[in-house]
Amino acid sequence: MMKASSIYELKIANILEISLKLFHEIFSPLGSQQAKVV
Repeated sequence: MMKASSIYELKIANILEISLKLFHEIFSPLGSQQAKVV
């Protein structure tokens, strides 16, 4: 049970990290202030 939950949390963390990277890649050209808000 503990292993499954930790793997699940790792997957969520990876998805969040990837989405954050994509977010910064998309919004960095528009302006650094908007990226800092979120």
